[in-house]
Amino acid sequence: MRGVIAQVPTVPIAQLDALDDQLDDLQPRLGSPRLKILDREAAGKTAATEIRAASTVLEEQHDKIIRSFKIASPATPAEQRQRDLFDRWAPAREIVDAPTTPEPDAGGTPTPKP
Repeated sequence: MRGVIAQVPTVPIAQLDALDDQLDDLQPRLGSPRLKILDREAAGKTAATEIRAASTVLEEQHDKIIRSFKIASPATPAEQRQRDLFDRWAPAREIVDAPTTPEPDAGGTPTPKP
């Protein structure tokens, strides 16, 4: 074993110091990926909170106002505009969940939907 160790070249002190300095320069970057992950998670949580808040305003305020525009027999131009708005709003607020997987045909193989 001593013969193998003797064959390993020694590294000059200046080179070791330079490598040590380079490692010291890289030290602040060690936490960087974790910080980016935490920032991304915080942004995702903030976005989810904002979406919930906007949905609440939409459902509890906007939808209640628009529902009052469902006028059976609009008599004035203003009532007609309100009824038109309601007629455009109703289908837009209806949520339709289309299947994401194709339905199998009679032979058991999926057929893609157009």
